[in-house]
Amino acid sequence: MTKQYICSFSCALLAGALLLSLTGCTVPGMDSSSAGTSASATDTQTATDSTFTPDLTVDVAAPYTATWTVPFNVDYTMVATNRAWAFSGGFAAVTVGDNYGFMDPHGNVIGGGWKFAYNFDSVSGLACVQKSDGTYALVNKSGTEVISSFNGEVLSDTTYRPYYFFNGLTVISDVHPGTATCDAVIDATGNVVIPFDRTNLYIYSLNGGDVILRQTGNYSNPTPNAVLDLSGHVLFTTSFSVSGFENGVGFYADPSAVSNADNPYPPMGRIDIYGNKLTAPIYTFAYGFHNGLAAVQLASDGTTGYINHSGTFVVKDTTGAMSMGPPNGPSSSFSDNIIVIGSSLYAPNGQLIATTDMDWVGAFSDGLAACEKDGKYGVIDAQGNVVIAPTFQVDYDLFAYSEGLIILE
Repeated sequence: MTKQYICSFSCALLAGALLLSLTGCTVPGMDSSSAGTSASATDTQTATDSTFTPDLTVDVAAPYTATWTVPFNVDYTMVATNRAWAFSGGFAAVTVGDNYGFMDPHGNVIGGGWKFAYNFDSVSGLACVQKSDGTYALVNKSGTEVISSFNGEVLSDTTYRPYYFFNGLTVISDVHPGTATCDAVIDATGNVVIPFDRTNLYIYSLNGGDVILRQTGNYSNPTPNAVLDLSGHVLFTTSFSVSGFENGVGFYADPSAVSNADNPYPPMGRIDIYGNKLTAPIYTFAYGFHNGLAAVQLASDGTTGYINHSGTFVVKDTTGAMSMGPPNGPSSSFSDNIIVIGSSLYAPNGQLIATTDMDWVGAFSDGLAACEKDGKYGVIDAQGNVVIAPTFQVDYDLFAYSEGLIILE
């Protein structure tokens, strides 16, 4: 059984693990009114639907200020688990032996005896678990079953199969033998938000909290044919693959467009939730919007960086550290108002905050981020200062820092 150290930077560490309690000094914020570099006129294009007004909630030219309480005193408690995943909704899915359960920030494990468990949804407070007999249930944070049946039948792989909750909704599949599998969407009370429709078989994604992507075909060919709002109303239909929506703007992939010979993936452009193409497919790669920004690579010259909803580059990678493309996506992140590219930290307006000597820096949470140096892991703060020296081992596939917690071995 692996002994893991779960570090908490607000109260305690946990999971197979150590519970660290770190409290202490204050890191002064940064302040700059400098704006990021604008894209050229050819990088963006006005939508044709005058009724569409994206809610551009991120003002990239605004001064960047931040104040974080940075821990320096560490207390810990050991908790024995085999594996622990990232925290979501205040709990982390863990395995003890062959069983799944959930662990809170104090190392207490709820549930257990489950064959599998998704993480909790922060909106509904529910998680989907598979019980020891192979049936499914939606449980709350005390481990109590809230929903274990649908249409009078126990949830299972031969009746109705639920999945993870996202923003208070989950996809549920009708998997009765002898019928074509199709999906519906239900809320946290079990009420149907979008009904089953065998002419439009699959709910491909609950995407970004804005829209639901629906498709015909099958899961091996995930091209949605409709974009729906959260009430099930069809916003538009498309033959393109669409993804990454936030505040009414996402991306589409155009398989008919000419792409780089070295890249088998179709180029991408921006699209709004009414189906208006905001740009031609000018990106070799584009990853979904998150907190107002998206990582992209221009097809024209290979420029990589982060754009806002209007398509303007906020920060461009001039170091070559921001690798793009499958299987792992961009070697960068944007969270907690900190953009990470390689080992450098940037403000949302593109201002360079710090360049570290780390080999890798993860996404920030509560002003802190995991870091890696020479194969060992630790924690840095929002100014690039080392808070926990990189001396720990981790399971890289499960390594994550979220909700003020980090899992170390």
